[in-house]
Amino acid sequence: MPKGLRKIVCALLVAGVAGGVILAGNRPLAVPVAGVHTPSAPGAPAQDPESNKVVDFVADRGYPIPYGDTTATVLVGHFAAQHNGAVITCDSAIRYNDKRIECFGNVLINKKETYIYGDRADYNGEINEARVYAPLVKVVGGDATLYTYDFRFNTLDNIGTFSGGGMLTNRENHLESDRGYYYADTHQIICVDRVEMRNDKYELKGDSVVYDTDTTRLISSSEPTSGTKAAITFMPTGDVTKSRASFTC
Repeated sequence: MPKGLRKIVCALLVAGVAGGVILAGNRPLAVPVAGVHTPSAPGAPAQDPESNKVVDFVADRGYPIPYGDTTATVLVGHFAAQHNGAVITCDSAIRYNDKRIECFGNVLINKKETYIYGDRADYNGEINEARVYAPLVKVVGGDATLYTYDFRFNTLDNIGTFSGGGMLTNRENHLESDRGYYYADTHQIICVDRVEMRNDKYELKGDSVVYDTDTTRLISSSEPTSGTKAAITFMPTGDVTKSRASFTC
């Protein structure tokens, strides 16, 4: 686990940056600069599956720029995009085609209770994936906050992946690992490789675990395959009485 991540997170917590969730998506996606995919009315013929990959958007203004053998569109002013129920806002964006948008400045991705903050993001409607970039990406879900360097979020199945190191803060618990999987719907996180969990009472170390941010319970597990969680067995954190303990998964 890179020591730099822990130092940055501690500095942010002291400065109060970690507090306060900004809500997004209150402005309706109404009059777009360019074409927007509109869902079919009830009873209308089913749409081509390809149309479900189109990313809706709105902005105050836009202008074309050269992009390879074709053109892309720069979008500025109250930009917002929507796909699979996720809303993306930022300072400006480049629309390369009807399925791919690159976002710049104050990026916020919001779906249900999940809020993802970054400096830049690539969104690909073809694979329903947002890849978020920043010196430190911040993911908020309820009273749990994940800090990481590299975060990808699938807006269709609501599962994120992180790598390069991650630190989760949830109430009194602090959980670190090299990489992991973030399940927004079930409020669980799978941490893989050099896992450490600490609070005022104990410290745990291991290779891979599942942690539930609602119950603050640690669950022993193995790494998931193909995006599905492996069989798990509950291990209540309250059963740990020693100041230091280790677990093997």
